[in-house]
Amino acid sequence: MRKSKFFKWMLRVLLLAMAVYTGWHIYKLCVNGSQFTTALQTNGAWNMLWMTGLVILPVTIVYVFVKPAVFLENGLTFGLAFVFYYAVMVMMCVLKADVNYCYYYGRYLAPYVVIAVFVCAIVWNRINQKAVVCSVAISCIMVLPFDITLLTELDDTRMPYSTLTDYMETISNAEDSAVLMSVDMARKLLIPTKAVSPQTDVYFTDSDDIYSQLDDLEKKYKEVYYIVGRSGKEQIENYSICLRQEYFSWNDNNISNRMEPIPFPTKFTSSKESLTVFYNRSVDLISTSSSKNGDIKAGQIVTSG
Repeated sequence: MRKSKFFKWMLRVLLLAMAVYTGWHIYKLCVNGSQFTTALQTNGAWNMLWMTGLVILPVTIVYVFVKPAVFLENGLTFGLAFVFYYAVMVMMCVLKADVNYCYYYGRYLAPYVVIAVFVCAIVWNRINQKAVVCSVAISCIMVLPFDITLLTELDDTRMPYSTLTDYMETISNAEDSAVLMSVDMARKLLIPTKAVSPQTDVYFTDSDDIYSQLDDLEKKYKEVYYIVGRSGKEQIENYSICLRQEYFSWNDNNISNRMEPIPFPTKFTSSKESLTVFYNRSVDLISTSSSKNGDIKAGQIVTSG
């Protein structure tokens, strides 16, 4: 098999076909109005190159094109060739040709990064060792700024853990307690509320007349909590505030924070949010503000009447 010209040219043709298809796909996007850098940034093959360090995979592809016999030494290497072509080349060039946001849709390519690195290591074992060290070093340097962003900022975090912990410690787990929360807060707090307070009944605001809803709940429950976010009321008659916090929320849409054509963002988009817990009892108010990384920055105890 190692001397078979048919298999050698077959491997070359497959690589060339993947390259042509990728180029045609990018060209089609440009014809439809996309800028070249944008079309390249959202391309699956381009994203896979960055996910593997930008250097290792292209050199492997060129090496295999020039010396396809590396995959024809025995049955094992030929099996690796099949895995490499399908799980890496076909996946990134055809099946997942569009990756609009790498840190979200990149999950479809992530399982194949390990396969790509493993196959590349076998191929690179036949290349000069100094070249291997240099390429690995260059790859690490290329992705280092984005790794730092991942380590120092939060991605797709609707509420920091410190704020969530303070909230869960505030809510009672008594059978005669109820929580009324706005719809926007339910997306963040419904599951945590039921997880730590399974005996507490949860209701959603269904009208602008919050007072009527609260009055109805007070007739059925001894303890009533009202949870609001940024657009909620500042004061509720006959209710005290047992928790009020400001925190930062990070979304998963960071397309605007990328330097084209690099698919990775240089920072994550965040917005300032607030959480207020009203309680139908007289309690001490814990008023805190959160820093941008989610840790408590300052706190004070204020007695409420």
